[in-house]
Amino acid sequence: MDKETQSIVDRITKIMQDKKMKQSAVARAAGLSPKEFCDLLHGRRVFRVQYVSSICESLGVDVNELFASDDRNAELTN
Repeated sequence: MDKETQSIVDRITKIMQDKKMKQSAVARAAGLSPKEFCDLLHGRRVFRVQYVSSICESLGVDVNELFASDDRNAELTN
């Protein structure tokens, strides 16, 4: 998994932890099976625009939060 994708996965994971959301619930809300979502998070499936958009909707966050630099991401989440 490349560095940028790992950064996105880390942010998704942190948001899920902060909001106490289960991986399976986020997957279903995003229109993915739990396995598809797991594969995305572990680099076995390529992130596509439609995945990112639907995952952000299910998490209740703006797409920009996943792509912001670490400094900018801290500003967005505080």
